[in-house]
Amino acid sequence: MLRTTWKVSLLGGMAMSLVFAVSAHAQSATPTPGPQRVCALKCRQGFRACSSAARGDYRGCAETTCSAQRATVHSACVGEGSPSGACETARDELLTCLKDCTGPLVSELSTCRTDAVSCLKLCPPAESGAAPKDPACASQCAKDGQSCLGQARSAAQTCRESCAPALQTAFNECKDNPTSSTCQQDRQAFTTCVQSCSDRLKSDVQGCASNAANCASSCVPPTRTPRSGRP
Repeated sequence: MLRTTWKVSLLGGMAMSLVFAVSAHAQSATPTPGPQRVCALKCRQGFRACSSAARGDYRGCAETTCSAQRATVHSACVGEGSPSGACETARDELLTCLKDCTGPLVSELSTCRTDAVSCLKLCPPAESGAAPKDPACASQCAKDGQSCLGQARSAAQTCRESCAPALQTAFNECKDNPTSSTCQQDRQAFTTCVQSCSDRLKSDVQGCASNAANCASSCVPPTRTPRSGRP
């Protein structure tokens, strides 16, 4: 019977715990029922799509570039009453391989959180004692901001899809030569590609939020025209 590789499970669990933590943050930021609730729900949907894509990248990396290490763990640890030296070595090599996949996952999930928080900030505000602003102007700023975020997400998805050839190249090399320098280089090329997509999304999201904030700050209360015949 294959003994559970608890270290590998721990590594995957650490990554997944970040998903749940980010999800909880996005849910706690959802406003109470009101005009801004629909907007907030859309932000949460965007977060779920973003985190799902990040997890997909992780699975693709782990299952493709670390398949040889997984097979070695299975073969070295089958029937072990207590882990042998060969089994422990195989597990450590698998952990090392998975770390190359976990780093981009953590970075992508962090960007998903930034996106969700920025999105929520663009939702229509609840009633407050702040000075009123032209509702049409504020609404247009929010719409433009949400559109900007949508374009940023779309660009990030296209970027991730462009990393598929790098992942396939890594798989072709690493399935038979997992310890070769070419395998390491191909794996690094894939993780670098995914990281660049995450960095671009983060930069684009920050730009969307900044532009929307500047737009909203320029909105002024609508001018009331006094009725004729009255002082």
